[in-house]
Amino acid sequence: MKDKIITLRVTQDQYRQIKTNAEKHGLTVSSYISNRVLSDGEISAQHKQILYSSLCIIKNYARENNSVGQIILGECEKIWQLLK
Repeated sequence: MKDKIITLRVTQDQYRQIKTNAEKHGLTVSSYISNRVLSDGEISAQHKQILYSSLCIIKNYARENNSVGQIILGECEKIWQLLK
């Protein structure tokens, strides 16, 4: 149960940036800040899923494009290894 309140002072510009980022991720400002602070630098399962989906799209495109496809596939594999 969430029952603790933390007050945080930021500038108007910082607030706008935080709010914009929260909206991009479909989160409230409170949830966004909590996720960022508590993430400990780890990629969340939700973000891993988004990255995985994006990699699949990129890999499919790369397979169709022989000229740079092999380079793209190699870079995708590096990212894939980081997500494991």
